[in-house]
Amino acid sequence: MDHLRCLSKREKEVLYWVTLGKTNWEIGMILNISLYTVKNHIKNILMKLDATNRTHAAQRATTLGIVLKASPESEPVQPQGVRETVQHV
Repeated sequence: MDHLRCLSKREKEVLYWVTLGKTNWEIGMILNISLYTVKNHIKNILMKLDATNRTHAAQRATTLGIVLKASPESEPVQPQGVRETVQHV
């Protein structure tokens, strides 16, 4: 199965933020979508990647090349058109 094609653009964006350790609430704020919508995307991502949880999905996405692994020294590359708007405390 071509995992890259089976994920929607929005699911890939959500998955990107999951790999960075963002919470559902933070992802909702960043993408300007509701918490329910984030949870729905996560549910679809888990099903499509045959993952058991968020961590497993993030690991599979990195392994499959769906999301690039960011090194601690570099600034991660965001999907096109995505801006982070959550302030870090």
